[in-house]
Amino acid sequence: MTNENNKSECIDAIVRMLERTSAWRRSIAPNFNDPRNGRACEILDKLAVDAAGMSESQFQSLEKYFAWDSLQWRNGLSLASRQIGFHNRSSDFRSFVIMGHAVGDDMSRPYTNVPQPKLIEAINTLPVVNEWANAPWMKDPLTWANKLAAGTGKRNDLLKKAGVCS
Repeated sequence: MTNENNKSECIDAIVRMLERTSAWRRSIAPNFNDPRNGRACEILDKLAVDAAGMSESQFQSLEKYFAWDSLQWRNGLSLASRQIGFHNRSSDFRSFVIMGHAVGDDMSRPYTNVPQPKLIEAINTLPVVNEWANAPWMKDPLTWANKLAAGTGKRNDLLKKAGVCS
């Protein structure tokens, strides 16, 4: 595959992800009273248009991460897209490319390909603090399943501040 084909596929992948994320944000916006969803959609739509004009230097900086069939690439692109308007308020494509580097280099990425049974097996080898292991909910979890620990539960303090309860 030529470099120009790779660049074209990279652009297509980015545009599709940005458009998909924008559509997702629009679909969840009615469920949340958060103006960031609307702003994120505007930025995502703009980035999708800007991505079509990706420069050669921008592609070269992403090229080592790009593979159309790479789970790591798709996960990184998805994460970077979902952060737009929330954790990342930048609205230009250059910043999106830079953010893609941070996501691509993130130390958590190598664990996305660990098969779940092996991961659970490894977690089960970790030491457990005696106090935790001997807690009543660990010995009989079904009895404790729907009980709240002291100090947890409904946030009456917030309701009081809002004047809903006294």
